[in-house]
Amino acid sequence: MKLGKKGKSAIVIGVAAAVLLGGGLAVRGAVTKRAAAASEAATETVTLRKMDLTQSISVSGVVETAQTTNIYSTLNYAVKEIFVEVGDAV
Repeated sequence: MKLGKKGKSAIVIGVAAAVLLGGGLAVRGAVTKRAAAASEAATETVTLRKMDLTQSISVSGVVETAQTTNIYSTLNYAVKEIFVEVGDAV
């Protein structure tokens, strides 16, 4: 059986489509398998137990607020008592 120009073109296009589809499926499978392996490697399961924390971080610097508000009264009264001392957290 002799194929014409259109028949040969259809076969070439069909084979190219099959190769691209097969290659795409192979790449997708490899990427999925690699992602699953990476996910399993990054997962760690431990038994929960009560313990003291022994690690700490120490840094130095200045803590500044992004916004400052001054609060004042228009009333003229003397302050009788202050309920905080120097060093108290407020």
